[in-house]
Amino acid sequence: MANGTLAIQLAIRALGVKGEVITTPFSYVATTSAILWEGCAPVFVDIKPDTLCIDPERIERRSRPAPQRSSQPMCTASPATWKPSTPLPSATA
Repeated sequence: MANGTLAIQLAIRALGVKGEVITTPFSYVATTSAILWEGCAPVFVDIKPDTLCIDPERIERRSRPAPQRSSQPMCTASPATWKPSTPLPSATA
Protein backbone atom coordinates (compact mmCIF):
# COMPACT_ATOMS: atom_id res chain seq x y z
CA MET A 1 0.00 0.00 0.00
CA ALA A 2 1.15 3.50 -0.77
CA ASN A 3 -0.34 4.91 2.44
CA GLY A 4 -2.64 4.26 5.38
CA THR A 5 -5.66 5.82 3.68
CA LEU A 6 -5.53 3.28 0.87
CA ALA A 7 -4.99 0.49 3.40
CA ILE A 8 -8.19 1.47 5.24
CA GLN A 9 -10.10 1.69 1.97
CA LEU A 10 -8.85 -1.72 0.85
CA ALA A 11 -9.78 -3.26 4.21
CA ILE A 12 -13.31 -1.84 3.98
CA ARG A 13 -13.71 -3.22 0.46
CA ALA A 14 -12.15 -6.60 1.22
CA LEU A 15 -14.40 -7.11 4.25
CA GLY A 16 -17.49 -5.94 2.37
CA VAL A 17 -18.31 -3.38 5.05
CA LYS A 18 -21.47 -1.36 4.48
CA GLY A 19 -23.21 1.14 6.72
CA GLU A 20 -21.56 2.52 9.85
CA VAL A 21 -17.94 2.23 10.96
CA ILE A 22 -16.95 3.21 14.50
CA THR A 23 -13.88 5.43 14.72
CA THR A 24 -12.53 8.30 16.79
CA PRO A 25 -12.25 11.95 15.80
CA PHE A 26 -8.85 11.92 17.56
CA SER A 27 -7.11 10.90 14.37
CA TYR A 28 -5.83 12.27 11.09
CA VAL A 29 -8.62 13.34 8.73
CA ALA A 30 -7.67 10.57 6.27
CA THR A 31 -9.16 7.94 8.59
CA THR A 32 -12.62 9.47 8.29
CA SER A 33 -12.10 10.30 4.62
CA ALA A 34 -11.32 6.67 3.77
CA ILE A 35 -14.52 5.55 5.51
CA LEU A 36 -16.59 8.15 3.64
CA TRP A 37 -14.94 7.44 0.27
CA GLU A 38 -16.03 3.81 0.59
CA GLY A 39 -19.66 4.85 1.08
CA CYS A 40 -19.77 4.15 4.82
CA ALA A 41 -20.74 6.50 7.63
CA PRO A 42 -18.28 7.22 10.43
CA VAL A 43 -19.67 6.93 13.97
CA PHE A 44 -17.44 8.87 16.34
CA VAL A 45 -16.52 7.54 19.77
CA ASP A 46 -14.24 9.40 22.17
CA ILE A 47 -10.89 8.26 23.51
CA LYS A 48 -9.70 7.24 26.97
CA PRO A 49 -7.78 10.15 28.50
CA ASP A 50 -5.11 7.90 30.02
CA THR A 51 -4.27 5.95 26.83
CA LEU A 52 -5.46 8.35 24.10
CA CYS A 53 -6.97 5.28 22.37
CA ILE A 54 -10.60 4.65 21.47
CA ASP A 55 -12.66 3.80 24.57
CA PRO A 56 -14.31 0.34 24.28
CA GLU A 57 -16.90 1.22 26.94
CA ARG A 58 -18.02 4.22 24.92
CA ILE A 59 -18.35 2.00 21.87
CA GLU A 60 -20.89 -0.13 23.72
CA ARG A 61 -22.85 2.96 24.80
CA ARG A 62 -22.71 4.53 21.32
CA SER A 63 -23.59 1.42 19.31
CA ARG A 64 -26.87 1.94 17.58
CA PRO A 65 -28.49 -1.04 15.87
CA ALA A 66 -25.11 -2.57 15.02
CA PRO A 67 -22.19 -0.97 13.22
CA GLN A 68 -20.31 -3.60 11.25
CA ARG A 69 -16.75 -2.62 12.03
CA SER A 70 -14.50 -0.44 14.13
CA SER A 71 -11.52 1.54 12.87
CA GLN A 72 -8.88 2.01 15.59
CA PRO A 73 -6.33 4.55 14.45
CA MET A 74 -3.23 4.83 16.63
CA CYS A 75 -2.00 8.41 17.01
CA THR A 76 0.32 7.80 19.93
CA ALA A 77 1.74 4.36 19.06
CA SER A 78 -0.34 2.87 21.89
CA PRO A 79 -2.63 0.01 20.83
CA ALA A 80 -6.27 0.16 21.88
CA THR A 81 -7.26 -2.12 24.75
CA TRP A 82 -10.05 -4.60 24.10
CA LYS A 83 -11.64 -7.10 26.43
CA PRO A 84 -12.03 -10.44 24.61
CA SER A 85 -15.33 -10.96 26.44
CA THR A 86 -16.96 -7.90 24.84
CA PRO A 87 -16.90 -8.33 21.06
CA LEU A 88 -18.08 -5.62 18.72
CA PRO A 89 -21.73 -6.21 17.74
CA SER A 90 -21.99 -7.68 14.28
CA ALA A 91 -24.64 -6.74 11.77
CA THR A 92 -23.86 -9.93 9.86
CA ALA A 93 -24.34 -12.34 12.78
